[in-house]
Amino acid sequence: MAFGIKIPSRHLRCALLFSSVFIVSMGILTHTSSALAAGEGTITLRGKKGDVLDPENDSRGSCQLSIPGVAAGRTIQYQINSPASPCYELRVDEIEIERAPSAVNILLTDDYHCSTTLGSEHHARRDPESNRNFFIELKTTVAGSTLVLESLSGLMAYKGKFVTNTDNMNNRSKGFRVEEARAMANDRITYNLSCVQVTVSEGPGTPETVGVEFTTPSDWIDAGKEHESKYFNCPAGTVMVGRKHLGDEEKTTYYKCATLGSDIVQEESAWSVKFPECGYRLKDDGDDDFTTCTDAREYDKTKQEYIYASCNPDEVMVGRFHEGDENELSQTRCSKLYKGSKKPENQLQVIPSSWQGPVEEHKSDYTCPANQVLIGRAHRSDEEGYTKWRCASLKAPKPAN
Repeated sequence: MAFGIKIPSRHLRCALLFSSVFIVSMGILTHTSSALAAGEGTITLRGKKGDVLDPENDSRGSCQLSIPGVAAGRTIQYQINSPASPCYELRVDEIEIERAPSAVNILLTDDYHCSTTLGSEHHARRDPESNRNFFIELKTTVAGSTLVLESLSGLMAYKGKFVTNTDNMNNRSKGFRVEEARAMANDRITYNLSCVQVTVSEGPGTPETVGVEFTTPSDWIDAGKEHESKYFNCPAGTVMVGRKHLGDEEKTTYYKCATLGSDIVQEESAWSVKFPECGYRLKDDGDDDFTTCTDAREYDKTKQEYIYASCNPDEVMVGRFHEGDENELSQTRCSKLYKGSKKPENQLQVIPSSWQGPVEEHKSDYTCPANQVLIGRAHRSDEEGYTKWRCASLKAPKPAN
């Protein structure tokens, strides 16, 4: 199916592309993550919404991410550009952190996959996967470490030093040190944060866990034709472990859902915001055309950018929405998992594997490896474009002797 999109007015294009549901407070858009809510620290990111190169754009927003508790012995990654993220479409320029435990490492980078390998490309209007221009590594040295509001680019001045800035209430940062920081240029830092990785060291209180094993089914569930499949949810008590689609949007999409065990209970999250199934076309910074898809016959499909639709930390995929062809919007739905009852201490840990693929969408057929579940999918272009997927293993709290 070839792409064909009517181009609306400039301001409507921006509104359509940079659309999410937020809570309005004091004129500032805020969105709070429920992931890892038992953590004792919070990271608040602030920035612009919409076109960062539009001089008339004064829309600001913020989001919050949780830091696992002391001695959690974990590394988690927050994917800022995922439609399920509370930070989706927030172009970050400032950060503040409260109540962080000691011995926590926090990596801030514009690399989608949390790498510290830098590249050479830079696009200001959008933040594509090819933007790999900076990373900043922070470390806490005391319990209750605090980073008062600071610009991302401003942190570069503290490389190898403790952060000693103060806010407008004369509160001073404490316990935060910039261990390492590199940037191709300081002006490539603002508005391009893509990943926040948090590592909390182990300690005497680190919870013991055991791997979750289950049987991957051989049967596929018929979700109907792709263009009219709409809201697909795995049956109650099951989670998504595979997807298959052969042909264009007129052909059938199949899903594979697995039962994890009678003692595993779910707490489903809300559907993600809607996002373009075909990704978006990366254009020159001087071109204000925010059309997400254009005629596939007139450009190289490799110029279309992926949208990585990932579950938030410690959640797994249980549903997907799509209606229409590749020009239309999709959604994903994820779920937290608990062993026994829905208590924070019973929540399963989700340990991501690397992204797999790409394969052509019109002949995609993938099932996660044994004892792994689906946590992410990425696609660009039409049915002849490419699809990637991400799986994860599960760890449950170890039963008391």
